[in-house]
Amino acid sequence: MDYSSNPDIVIFNQIHLIKDLLFFVFSIIYVQMESQVYIGTAGFSYKDWDGVVYPSQKPSNFNNLTYLARYVDVIEINSTFYNPLRASVFRGWLNQLNNSPSVSDDFIFTVKLWQKFTHDDIVFNARDIDLFKNSLIPLFNSKKLGALLIQFPFSFQMNTENVSKLEIVLKNFQEFPRAVEIRHNSWDNDEFLDFLRAHKVAYVNIDQPHIGKSVGVTDYVTSEIGYVRLHGRNYQNWFKENVASSDRYNYLYTEGELETWVKIINKLSSEVKNLFVITNNHFKGKALVNALQLKFKLVNSPVRAPEQLVEAYPEIEKITEREVGQLSLF
Repeated sequence: MDYSSNPDIVIFNQIHLIKDLLFFVFSIIYVQMESQVYIGTAGFSYKDWDGVVYPSQKPSNFNNLTYLARYVDVIEINSTFYNPLRASVFRGWLNQLNNSPSVSDDFIFTVKLWQKFTHDDIVFNARDIDLFKNSLIPLFNSKKLGALLIQFPFSFQMNTENVSKLEIVLKNFQEFPRAVEIRHNSWDNDEFLDFLRAHKVAYVNIDQPHIGKSVGVTDYVTSEIGYVRLHGRNYQNWFKENVASSDRYNYLYTEGELETWVKIINKLSSEVKNLFVITNNHFKGKALVNALQLKFKLVNSPVRAPEQLVEAYPEIEKITEREVGQLSLF
């Protein structure tokens, strides 16, 4: 019997179609409402930030971390790449932030994994794993660890051996939210993206000088978190040997270059729960300049900025709101 012409059946099907459509729409709205974008810098302790990001003259109780945390949503800790920090260091930072009323309760960290797990011959043991994991306990327990950044060098190319090495690292840190950064374009394929999805690991979308087989600009989502890192586009020094890190990351993005990433960030934020956007072009505070510019473009309202940063980079004066008596707050 053909039920398609039965008015009751037709109405029933229409109602369920409408319900399905509403569920779909509200699901999208829910994801967008729940998604949070954290914009910040890679690191906070640079000598050439004094007088630019930080005041030239600092009072005795001045704190670089709590000062910068007023202006950014996240700070990526890079010093852990060289050696694990003691858990007491992270615990002390959390106490400092908790005692600073000018820092948002939503402020969070991401932490770069120790190079023992990602560089050179990638040789590590159970003690190394426990040492690094234990250092993160204060951040993890306080829900202030946004992601563990696992960054591999350009020389780390996709092959069976390296995929196995990567999988071992991922499994050893599977209790943490993880994000993998690769720089060679041999990894830019569906097989690798599916691999990350299977392990619930974020793909780090990066901006770097596009030289040879360097991976280009991407907008991939492979887990419930998203990650973006902007390294600058200093083509002259990027692969040059015996160049100081500060020179390699000496680059200020233009408004036009940032617009490309604004579109990508908007796309990613609609597909993930948390999105971390990190500017790593740290030379003389340029990372903070570009972070604030991105924030302004995304929220479309003036952002707070250190007075000395505005003086050093007057082009951001139009997007910032000046503050009075900043030092008295620390």
